[in-house]
Amino acid sequence: MKAKWFSLILSIILMFVFISGCSDSLENKDTDKYIQADLLVTTGFGGEVLYDKSVSTNAGTVLDFLEECTEVTTSSQGKFVESINNIGGKNTPQSSWFYYINGIGALKGADDLRLNNGDKVWWDFHTWDGIPMYNAVIGSYPEPFINGDNQGENQVFILCNEEYHDIATSLKSFINNQGNNDVQVKEITNEYLANRKGPTILIGLWDDVKGLEYINQLNDAQNRGGLNFWVDNNEFHFLDAKGNIKYSIADSCGVIAAYSEGMGTNQPLWLVIGSNLQGLNNVASLLEDPNLIAGQYGVGVVSASQEIIALPVETGAR
Repeated sequence: MKAKWFSLILSIILMFVFISGCSDSLENKDTDKYIQADLLVTTGFGGEVLYDKSVSTNAGTVLDFLEECTEVTTSSQGKFVESINNIGGKNTPQSSWFYYINGIGALKGADDLRLNNGDKVWWDFHTWDGIPMYNAVIGSYPEPFINGDNQGENQVFILCNEEYHDIATSLKSFINNQGNNDVQVKEITNEYLANRKGPTILIGLWDDVKGLEYINQLNDAQNRGGLNFWVDNNEFHFLDAKGNIKYSIADSCGVIAAYSEGMGTNQPLWLVIGSNLQGLNNVASLLEDPNLIAGQYGVGVVSASQEIIALPVETGAR
């Protein structure tokens, strides 16, 4: 796991250094070709929405697309997106703009990444001080399970035990209907979790998965992997971005969280986990309607109140 944490640190460095790279190799505009893409711009881990539209565009790169839809300032000779719609800049130390393509943290610079038809682009402004690197998010669902990082050649895996095949097959059908027919339902194995071949969804109860070494290591790391929840003695703790416990749930609940070892990889792991069957069914039902988790890094659901809690929990929550 130490190597994985090193990759997270390296990802941070790359994020700030390589906003621009080999952009000379990309045409800025293809005036004869229009595509459809979504742009979401938020602050505070999706807490405040500044821009949210599906746009017909001939932008060549992600940066072109952003500049077409919003007011952007850059620094370091255009290599760093400093502000969007007047948010950011030198007066906001220890906070920056981060962006995701189809739910995956982007490794390439925004002016070195071609915009493709159907892309869901999300920019979020948040602190980087004392928090994990978020390499995958759930708020662009049904991405990354349609295009992901492979644009139409996206093999998806759903892992579950036999008891939850009905939930898995229902989710498979939903993803099929969204445009990806290459979805496999498989039994859970620690080997596959550690060597994923594509975007993967793990479905189950905490009691079923806590014995897996891979899941144990993620849980033992608490918030360093950016899951924003931690389980201790079957009690679920919902965390803020700095890893502080904001909610502790001993009763029925569930979570949806995304994890990836590095940025720009097309093997993110989604955890759809319940403390019991009711908690699992509650969170799994959210995946039937993308709007219920749009613009979220992760979510928790408390069964008793049916409250959907955004993860990380916002500062100031109990």
